[in-house]
Amino acid sequence: MSDIHSAAVILPVFNERDAIEAVVDSVAEYAVHFPHYYFLFIDDGSYDGTSDILAQVINRHHLKNIAFFRCSQNRGKGHAVRVGFEMVEADMLCFMDGDLAYSLDHLALLAEALQDSPVVIGSRKFQDASIKRPSLRRYILGETYNWLVRRMLHLPFQDTQAGLKGFRLQAARHIFSKSSIDGFGFDTEILYIAQKCGFSIREIHATVSKLHSYKKGKLKLIRDSVIMFYNLLLIRWKDFRKYYD
Repeated sequence: MSDIHSAAVILPVFNERDAIEAVVDSVAEYAVHFPHYYFLFIDDGSYDGTSDILAQVINRHHLKNIAFFRCSQNRGKGHAVRVGFEMVEADMLCFMDGDLAYSLDHLALLAEALQDSPVVIGSRKFQDASIKRPSLRRYILGETYNWLVRRMLHLPFQDTQAGLKGFRLQAARHIFSKSSIDGFGFDTEILYIAQKCGFSIREIHATVSKLHSYKKGKLKLIRDSVIMFYNLLLIRWKDFRKYYD
């Protein structure tokens, strides 16, 4: 894609057949009012027909600033975002959860913050108390992971996992050229790289939509805890081997 846009937003999706039409409709409505934004859905190898619905709904809207690409296999959000970033040119590159867990109104907050900082991340630590909280198991897992991130990687952030992040073009190119983790540790790795490379990182409020449900994704406490810990060790090992230099 040779066109250079003011802002490009990558939305990775996987097996979102039931929700994807409503998501595309919301994005299309936003895209009409903000034509300088380019939206690229990356289907991370869905096998439930998500790509077919994406194609149908996007074609129905006939908008030049919405497109999609299907990966041949499921490899994880990190891989999907990297594919998307490689396909677009924009002054500002962002990614957000493909189920719109965070409303598109957050894009204006990202854009404003990126005027002062090359990397901006959403943080749920500022979230209003009235917003539905995750299950106790998910909460414990998240808090434990954030604690380990601060201790093992010396990242000062309370929330590294929110699916809402933005980058100036040069920062994105530099950071993502060194990123290689596809799965859960992807968000943490790119922040570790950004900090190591000296990019300032600003946090903004990220409020989970009231319509978004935490019931998706069945957490297995022991398995997921092991995966989380392994990813942190992997980042430390990669740093030791100077992959991020």
